[in-house]
Amino acid sequence: MIGGQTDYSLKTDYELVILLKDDDRGAFTAIYDRYVRLLYTLIMRYVKNHDDSQDILQFIFEKLWLIRKDLNPEMSIKNFLYAMTRNSVLNYVRDHNTALQHNYQIVQQRGHIEDDIFAQAEKHGEIKELFAAIDKLPEQQKKVAQFRCEGFSNKEIAKMMNLSLNTVNSHYKSCLKNLKKHLSYIVDFVLIFIVSIWKL
Repeated sequence: MIGGQTDYSLKTDYELVILLKDDDRGAFTAIYDRYVRLLYTLIMRYVKNHDDSQDILQFIFEKLWLIRKDLNPEMSIKNFLYAMTRNSVLNYVRDHNTALQHNYQIVQQRGHIEDDIFAQAEKHGEIKELFAAIDKLPEQQKKVAQFRCEGFSNKEIAKMMNLSLNTVNSHYKSCLKNLKKHLSYIVDFVLIFIVSIWKL
């Protein structure tokens, strides 16, 4: 309790779901705050559009509130939100143009590329730690890392940030070195990046 109020940030997902089933809006907000950045990043990897990603995100959490009574506290709310997100993105892609469908296929393939920091964080269950480490980076490195998490290549990032490709490559290399200090699985990324730089 903080000043007589519940500190939802200290509660487990299990506890939050139980409260959510009882129409607790504080629990709903806590779940939103806990997973919104993760889900937004996941959506952006496929949709590549901020406004559309926000719309999908809003739909997901509106649906979560509507079905709150039917939630099972024993299930993983994280996995449930993941499934809702992937289904929502897939429906969105199917309803839009072939360029998005092509992008969806590309991102599915990129999930296996070893220097994809978001995919590797997912694999090691350290997405929260990845975001925390990114927040500590210098501003330019932070932007590059965030764009990489959203599935953009260095060439695309260079265009969006109005920088040369060499500058973005340099920022990304420095970014990986800094992230390596906080995340053990980053250890080989710099070498992987240097070897595969021609593909970025």
